[in-house]
Amino acid sequence: MIASADLLALPFDQYGRHRDAATVAELVRAHEGPLRLAILDVGGYPCLLRRFLPTDWIVVVDPLAAPQPREPDRAYLRASGTALPFQPDSFDLVVSLDSLEHVPAAERPHYLRELLRVSRRYVVLLAPFASDETARAEALLFEYVRATLHADHAQLAEHRAHGLPDLADTMAQLRAAGAACLVFPSGYLYHWLPLMLLKHYLLALDPDAGVHAALDRWYNARDEQLDRRTPAYRHGIVASKAGGTPTLAAVAARFAAPPTRPDEDLRARLDLQGVLHLLALERGNRAPPLWEERLRAQERQIAALTREVETLRAHLAAIRRGRVMRLLNALAALRGRPGSPS
Repeated sequence: MIASADLLALPFDQYGRHRDAATVAELVRAHEGPLRLAILDVGGYPCLLRRFLPTDWIVVVDPLAAPQPREPDRAYLRASGTALPFQPDSFDLVVSLDSLEHVPAAERPHYLRELLRVSRRYVVLLAPFASDETARAEALLFEYVRATLHADHAQLAEHRAHGLPDLADTMAQLRAAGAACLVFPSGYLYHWLPLMLLKHYLLALDPDAGVHAALDRWYNARDEQLDRRTPAYRHGIVASKAGGTPTLAAVAARFAAPPTRPDEDLRARLDLQGVLHLLALERGNRAPPLWEERLRAQERQIAALTREVETLRAHLAAIRRGRVMRLLNALAALRGRPGSPS
């Protein structure tokens, strides 16, 4: 998907999840059609998906009341995702973007069944799921927003109230309903957290300044594969009611996570550590106690990864110095080929 300049100016977190949903829609169109898809966006206020897929017919359902437009918006309905006002198999694609975590835990199984019920073919669900890394990141951001903006982050507060959904349990419920599923990471956590902290810092300095929008444009224009790494802030699930399909295989190929690079992972964590230290210094070297606790936890995690990388390097060095490697180098020299680097 080639994004326009106005889409790139969206907040990076909104942009990333809508870009992923739009990419799945384009793969459905390419492999199965039709040219104009019927899509239901559950919990999709304020209707951003239409900007990513302007040629498709998109209906938005959300419990929030939309602002009164000049003309009635027949493609926006105020309704609950647990009681969708549609007949079975009404849409080619049903999308739920960062909505599942705002559904009370006891209602989530019914919410998932409703998404599948009204879909003819596919359900695309993106959400933050429960993990130690995500919990630490959300807690740190929550405390920083409270300390800097003197207010609670409403969305994160609701995450705390309901608890983040469990990824394995969500996949199991969709499969029990007969769907074939695949999962992919979305939003590399060690990019997501420092960017969220920096954006809230810039908003605290001047809510009307455009510098945080420039930060979004810069990040959104980067290679989307940068968001496919783990740990991820959120994960995407694509559920197919028709089982394994060429479309599902194409989605798996497009969203495949790149190979793990310990050195890149370490660099990203060190970048996060630098951002945290800079923000702490900006606050006069005295962050709130809970924020300091989260910072120390991140530092311990970075130190542990550093030790793992150093151990790996030591093992590689030992292998290069070993008898087998020397023998392979000697054989390569006899054959007239250069050996492995020492």
